[in-house]
Amino acid sequence: MPGWTNQTLDESSERSIELWESGHRGVASVDGTHHLELNSTGLSSIYQDVTVSPGDEISWSFWHRGRSGTDTVGFYLGAPGSEVEIGQYSTQYTWTQYSGTYIVPDGVTTLRVRFKDINSAMQNSLGHLMDDIKIINNF
Repeated sequence: MPGWTNQTLDESSERSIELWESGHRGVASVDGTHHLELNSTGLSSIYQDVTVSPGDEISWSFWHRGRSGTDTVGFYLGAPGSEVEIGQYSTQYTWTQYSGTYIVPDGVTTLRVRFKDINSAMQNSLGHLMDDIKIINNF
């Protein structure tokens, strides 16, 4: 997926995600024609680095849905390698939107945006459908 890096949970190697077309397995996308499955074959995380300035206000939002029961995803923001958990979000069979704001701390000029598997209904081998991820710098 352009702009995103996908890794195993221990961050040692790349693991592929799945991009689903809207309607695949009966799941319609929230926005557009596709959404992603974070854990396509096992534990996974995705991240993206964006350029920021200290004091910037970042608005964030995403939609999350469990694939086969309750999935819990962690959302993290911060300097690369020093991300802070913003929250853990648990969702079952319906799309749920999560959102908030974040103020970039002093000394941070690259912000890492990361989603990481915490737990999935299928023992972490699949799950975490995600869509319409937005990271907006309000300056």
